[in-house]
Amino acid sequence: MDTISPRGRRSDQLSPERTIFWGRSTGKRGQGTGQRNKAEVTLSAIDLVDDLVRNNQRSKGKIDMNIGRIGLATLAAFVTYFILGGAIFGALPWLREEFHKYPAVFRNQQGQLSHMPVGMAAMLLAMLVLAVLYAMTYRGSIGLSDGALLGARFGALVGAFAIGSFVLHNYVNLNIGLKLTMESAIAALVLWTFTGIAIGLVYRPSGTY
Repeated sequence: MDTISPRGRRSDQLSPERTIFWGRSTGKRGQGTGQRNKAEVTLSAIDLVDDLVRNNQRSKGKIDMNIGRIGLATLAAFVTYFILGGAIFGALPWLREEFHKYPAVFRNQQGQLSHMPVGMAAMLLAMLVLAVLYAMTYRGSIGLSDGALLGARFGALVGAFAIGSFVLHNYVNLNIGLKLTMESAIAALVLWTFTGIAIGLVYRPSGTY
């Protein structure tokens, strides 16, 4: 069974849901095994048109990353993370006490302060990476509310990644309790969501060409 596709591409270059099937000799829609019904063909055609429109829009305009805004978003995320993190531990003393139950695992306050420069440099690098990732996946926003929403979604995804790759990973490898793990997971989700909001509020592309 022959197929037709946009821009003269063969059917094997398209995903199955993007292909419209036609009869080999009669020009009618093909019959037999795997035939699409009219609704499926209509949806496929709509998807094809949508893809063509989007590709045409991309070819006409290019959104360039704004290096200055990436730097500002990095600083905004860095400040937000440390201020909110300090506020959470200050407002929730029982969370600090939970960490104190494991002195063989976690450094005390003096030990943490002595290593703070390394931690701050590492977090600054992490925020830069997040700001660049956000800029690379930027889809456009109208105003601050849209930027906050997109940033919150981005931050929540980062938070989910941190929970899976760091918090729960530590629960497996370190001799800590489930209560501390769950509290750390909630704190991580809140921290990274608001960090994402800070990035979304600050970042804007250089422009559309």
